[in-house]
Amino acid sequence: MDKLKTIKKAREYFEQENYEKSLFLYSQILFAEPDNPLWQMLVQLCDMGLENSANAQRIYNYFITLTSEKIDRQTAIDKTNDLIRANDGDIEQISRYLKEFSKNSIDKLESISYLEFSDLVAQRGSFRVAFEDIMYSTKIALSDKEQFYLFLEQLITNDFDDMAYEYLDSHYNFFKYDDNIAKLYNMLEKKNHATATR
Repeated sequence: MDKLKTIKKAREYFEQENYEKSLFLYSQILFAEPDNPLWQMLVQLCDMGLENSANAQRIYNYFITLTSEKIDRQTAIDKTNDLIRANDGDIEQISRYLKEFSKNSIDKLESISYLEFSDLVAQRGSFRVAFEDIMYSTKIALSDKEQFYLFLEQLITNDFDDMAYEYLDSHYNFFKYDDNIAKLYNMLEKKNHATATR
């Protein structure tokens, strides 16, 4: 199984509301990684989508909103699972969670521009060192596509692969027809393949 292609296809099926095919693919991934909370959550969302597509899509969009705000993945998964367990996923509840989470977490993070981050990289002498210094306390404001591509390339080059996937997946709907996004996914796929064949 080509994991990257399977993940991408499963996501596409989910966004197209083709929950049976999405569930089949996410279940394959979960079988290979049974303790991974992300795949567990997505399998549950697919199952929900079979009964109530609107709620499944709202909760999925809630999860994407959290990850796009650079919240750590486990916290985003935990908050999303709260909605799944509530089993209603109505708009008011989602809005309440978003408001509460924004107040308690997002607003506490400092923000710097990409240019300021680039200066920090120069000062520290390494992208990896600079990013590790701020990754849990500071948001990097990416103001255009070029900065997004440059930042993602550096994440991949410096082996922040999981975080690169999170950025790509959370912005996929905005850039899904962009060739540069495909190139970034290909970079990750090649790294994954090279690691698997060692």
